Amino acid sequence: MLKFMRFGDDEDAVNAKDALLLWIQNKTASYKNLKVENFKKGFKDGLALCALIHKHRPNLIDYDSLTPGSDKNIQVAFDAAEKYFNLEQYLTPEDFKALDENSMVVYAAEYYHGIAEQRKVDLAVRRVDKLIKLTEENDEMRAKHNAGALKLKEHMTSVEKLLSDRTIDNTMAGAKKRIADFYEYKTKDKGEILADQLSLEALFNNLAMRLAHHKRPEYVPPEGCKLSDVEAAVAHLEECEQERNVALHAELNRQIKLVRWNDQHTATHQKMKQWVAEKEAYLNTKEVITSVGDAFFQISVLDAYNNESRQLVESSIAAWKALGDELDKEVYEGLAAVRAREHEVDADIERLTALSAKKKPVLDDDLAREQFREGLRLQNQEHNDMHENIQAWVAGREQYLTTKESISSVAEAQTQLSLLDSYEAEKVMMGESSVAQLKALGAETKASKYETQYSSAACETVGEIDEREAAVDAKWASLTELSVEKRAVLDDDLAREKFKAHLRLLNAAHADKFAKISKWVEEKEAYLNTKEEVSTVAEAEKQLNLLEQYEKEKAAQSETSVAALKALGQEILTAKYETKYSAAAWEAREEIAQREAAVDAKWASLSEQSAHKKAVLEDDLAREIFNDKLRAKNHNHTSQHAKIAAWADAKDKYLATREPIDTVSGAQTHIKLLAAYEKDNGLKKSHNVAMLTALGQEILTAKYETKYSSSQWNTPEEVKQREANVEQRWATLAGAASVKSEWLKSELAREEKKEELRLKFANLAGDFARYCKDMGERAAASQFGFDLPEVQAFKATLDASDAEAEKQISVRSGEYQGVFDEAAGLGVKENVYTKHTPDTLKATAEELRGALGARRDAYAKELAKQEANDALCKAFAEMAEPLAAFVKEHKDKITHSKADLEAQLAFVDECAAAVPNDKLAAAQEQQAKIDAAGITNNRHTLLSAKDLQVQFGQYEEFLKQKKQMLEEAIEHAKLRGITPEQYKEIESNFNSFDASGSGSLNAKELKACLYSLGEEKGRKEVHALMEEFAGAGATELPYEGYKEFMISLLGDADTQPEIVDGFKLMSRGSDVLTEERMEVVSMPEHDREYIKKTAPAADGGWDYNAWTADVFSR
Repeated sequence: MLKFMRFGDDEDAVNAKDALLLWIQNKTASYKNLKVENFKKGFKDGLALCALIHKHRPNLIDYDSLTPGSDKNIQVAFDAAEKYFNLEQYLTPEDFKALDENSMVVYAAEYYHGIAEQRKVDLAVRRVDKLIKLTEENDEMRAKHNAGALKLKEHMTSVEKLLSDRTIDNTMAGAKKRIADFYEYKTKDKGEILADQLSLEALFNNLAMRLAHHKRPEYVPPEGCKLSDVEAAVAHLEECEQERNVALHAELNRQIKLVRWNDQHTATHQKMKQWVAEKEAYLNTKEVITSVGDAFFQISVLDAYNNESRQLVESSIAAWKALGDELDKEVYEGLAAVRAREHEVDADIERLTALSAKKKPVLDDDLAREQFREGLRLQNQEHNDMHENIQAWVAGREQYLTTKESISSVAEAQTQLSLLDSYEAEKVMMGESSVAQLKALGAETKASKYETQYSSAACETVGEIDEREAAVDAKWASLTELSVEKRAVLDDDLAREKFKAHLRLLNAAHADKFAKISKWVEEKEAYLNTKEEVSTVAEAEKQLNLLEQYEKEKAAQSETSVAALKALGQEILTAKYETKYSAAAWEAREEIAQREAAVDAKWASLSEQSAHKKAVLEDDLAREIFNDKLRAKNHNHTSQHAKIAAWADAKDKYLATREPIDTVSGAQTHIKLLAAYEKDNGLKKSHNVAMLTALGQEILTAKYETKYSSSQWNTPEEVKQREANVEQRWATLAGAASVKSEWLKSELAREEKKEELRLKFANLAGDFARYCKDMGERAAASQFGFDLPEVQAFKATLDASDAEAEKQISVRSGEYQGVFDEAAGLGVKENVYTKHTPDTLKATAEELRGALGARRDAYAKELAKQEANDALCKAFAEMAEPLAAFVKEHKDKITHSKADLEAQLAFVDECAAAVPNDKLAAAQEQQAKIDAAGITNNRHTLLSAKDLQVQFGQYEEFLKQKKQMLEEAIEHAKLRGITPEQYKEIESNFNSFDASGSGSLNAKELKACLYSLGEEKGRKEVHALMEEFAGAGATELPYEGYKEFMISLLGDADTQPEIVDGFKLMSRGSDVLTEERMEVVSMPEHDREYIKKTAPAADGGWDYNAWTADVFSR
């Protein structure tokens, strides 16, 4: 059979056996448990035949299930060969096993020719497979592009939704988290979006390049999936990103501002709590108040507190709450704590107000109690003064009562008794006035009681008052005893003197009778007819005694002159006066005896004259007693006038005195003393002056009148003058009291004004100091802004604030200085309500100016910092924006390039070599400076060094992918559809048949090589190939020419007609491709399913013409 096997022309024939063996070895080289070395033993089990069929139709044989050496392998090969290339089973397995080597060569040649015949079908199947793969890949790339574009846009839409979300958490943590989320977006989502955009562009470019390379229509993505749509979406995303960046940093800055405001609010709250604690301690303290001055001072202190509290509420707390309202308006996250602090302070103020209201009546009570006590002290002092006056009067009267006057006549005794009567009258008057007033005042003082719900007070000098009044009572009793004693003595003096006068009269009568007995009648007549001048009681009594003696004499004369004379003499001689106080008797006893002898009387005719004379003399006596009483009253009137005048002199001096007054309580005390004087004045007028007037009235109205004589006080003008003097003194006192009252009122008003000015200055000073302190603290806490425009805009606020502060300093300084000067003009030298003075307040103002200056310095520093920061940001933007533009520009150039693949690759390499990493490094250095400065937001650009780094990384990745894509495309174009395995097989076969190693094949070597690959060519065909691929007249074919021939033979022939021709081979000329034919030609299952799924059905199969037209249309 070998002689019928020809491989070319006779002259070029090769060893068919060796060529067939080489062909079999090439096809089965990769199969396990199989090594074909010849046509003897290696073919007996049929495993080599199974490997040949499996190599080209793996679906026909499950090679891995075959067992080397098994006869079953032979039948498996027979069945498969029949299906594959329609080889009739003309041998049985037993026949096959019996074939000799040459017969086996002939049988193996059947497989060679059958498989070679099917090579075009296999090539057509492979081309359809590659077409399907290309179509699927292109469709997948389209779908992937569209899905990627939609997914990217959805991603951007979702991100935009988040970026466009202006919802704020109103918390610092929320703001920081959103900033962190934003930066995470910039790092992650934005990077992913840009990476996805880059991948999408690469995918589209790859698809476009594939379509162009395979001469397919350009792909136009649906609306919304175009690269321009994606680029517009990215641009819009970056706009949203910029807006979000601005909004997030604005919110962060707002939260920082709110946190600073809250810190201010908290610090002020702590200061207020400290103030509340101090004031609460003060309001809960019960001061020990022991004087009116203390009470007035504490009330003023409370008033000062109330004013301070009011000013605090109206200024500092109002400003503090306004800050809270700002936090409320800004929906600050810690607003509950802010309001809690405010409610706490409100409760504190309300509690302090209640405590103040509670303290006020207590202090008012303290004042009323101390005023009560002051009144008691004044009453006690008045009681003591009255006691001393009474004691002085008593001392004078004790001296009078204990003095023993020398009495040598009845008149003197009667005068002393009249003086004693005057004393008694004066004592009664003193008892009814001064002593009664003393006891009434004492009773009033002792009974006085102050009692309220807060305190009580009573007289603390009851013992002193009782002691004084007991002393007065004792003295009064003593005076009574002394008066009784003195009266007894004076009565004795009067009786004694009357006795002695009587004796003298008796003696005179006796002597007269004795001397004039003879002339008795004549004398008695003359005597009886004589009216004596009687001007004293003693004279009247004397005349009556004389008349009595005359009567006796007359009686004696009537009976017997001698007997009468002797009787008279006897009476004189026997008369004797003797008491416990004194004793008396007639001393000239011898004279009596001499006179008795000479008595002679004639009394009968004298009786009528005697009776008349007696009546006249008794009238004289009564009149002179009346006159003595008037003299005693006049003496008493003069004495009372002197005392009243002395009291008035003292009060004139008191009313003329202008006491030094420097407190309200001092003024009020002196007003009370003046009121006490007015009361004393009233008592003096209603008692002493009234008694003086009554006594004067008695003197002036007293009158004695009978038929014998009349009498009344002979110096009434003196009495009237004294009373007029008292009345004038009282008018003078009233005027002086009125003047002093007005003066005291003016002093009180002055002191009250001084107190008012002290409090007003204290309030203004406290308010000014508080304003300066608050303003200084606000200045120290000033927020200038977070970027250059904000800081620059703050300049107007700063200037306005400083101007307002200076205005307030000027206005408030003028106010407190005016009050201070007014107070100083009234004599205020110290102020217990404040430690502030104009000098300390000026220092406080300077401290505020210092704080404002420090704020201005801080502002200048912050402005310089922001200017430097802004310069850093601007410099970075000037670096970053061109770099970003550079990347975009070069990406666009590469993406939209229409140059050939090699030119594109060269441009990509040029771009890769020209990546401006040095400029990126400079931008990164600039970013490091920005980061070191603590700058978190760059108003000049959205870009950061991280963004640039990501963009550069993506750009370099883009260049890398583009280069790889281009290189693969170029390489693919070079291979023109040859697989690497086929390429390797071509190279290996060439080297195997290049026996000389010259790198070329001659015609014989080329023919043998082609046979080993399943390509049987004749001599002419071989020479035609050599001339086509090596040049005219060529006798050898170099490797490059050989490779080009093999690529043309095995490579893509993917035009639409060639694909249709391939389908015709597979369907054996039918226009319908059946599933059976697809299985027979070993079309891959995936390809079969794809055609069944995508090709129109027709006549029990599928219309491959319509399918091919559809595939090539996209």
